[in-house]
Amino acid sequence: MDVIFDIGGTKIKYIVVDEKDQIIAERTEPSQQKNPLFLIKEVLLEAKSQYNIKKVYYSVAGQVWNNKVINSPNLGQLDNVNLRDFTHKILNDKAVEVKAANDANCFALGSYFVVSSSIPHLLNSYLVGIVWGTGVGSGIIINKKALEGKNGTAGELGHIKLNHHYKCGCGKTGCLEGAIGGKNLEKRLGIDAKNLIEQHLRLFENETLNWLSQGLEKIIHLLNPAVITFGGSIGENLPERYVEKLINKTQQLLSFNIDFPRIIPVNTQTAVIKGCKHYEKL
Repeated sequence: MDVIFDIGGTKIKYIVVDEKDQIIAERTEPSQQKNPLFLIKEVLLEAKSQYNIKKVYYSVAGQVWNNKVINSPNLGQLDNVNLRDFTHKILNDKAVEVKAANDANCFALGSYFVVSSSIPHLLNSYLVGIVWGTGVGSGIIINKKALEGKNGTAGELGHIKLNHHYKCGCGKTGCLEGAIGGKNLEKRLGIDAKNLIEQHLRLFENETLNWLSQGLEKIIHLLNPAVITFGGSIGENLPERYVEKLINKTQQLLSFNIDFPRIIPVNTQTAVIKGCKHYEKL
């Protein structure tokens, strides 16, 4: 059996899958109520008592490099923790294969496998996967591999700077995440972002999509991707009318005629499972 941890800013999801990626067990816990390392330890020991664990994967909201969490803005207890070493110590078994990567990279790679069958030319093109939930993360995929950059920070769409004064979880003002991240929207508006979508509030349709279109314009000009996928609690639930508005707003910002990428919301859990199990970096 394989164990997958999807570690986000507000919740940690634990999934056990078999060799066919069928889910055998799953559980979700708030990530802010206790030290996430205690929760991971508890889950690993519980899983070890029930299953023959072959591999453990971590999809982490933060900067990850060589299985070490360098920086996780919303989960500081994970900073400087090598998850491979931590897992081997808890399980007392170094034979277990352990891989840890940024959650947006895992999602982006997994979403590549989800959509590639319907887009034959995708192999030699860029795919950008955007996780829009508590925060805003993104991953860049080329030839079935994640572009991590020098030390794991490539593709940080959430921290490109725009012309606004909202504060981001990273401590800076002007980040895209500061404007549209779910945690920041809730602080600013007093209502969680999923309810904003469901109620079709004008503020979400206008201001929030305006900020996001400015971010997409930069990604499209820089990479000219064939596909942009959306996941996360907000991204995967974007109604078609919002996607159409987003495309129109972004097209108006482009400087010249560009073959606009397909925008596809993808089930986050499905993508993360596939991305973790097939993770490779450039």
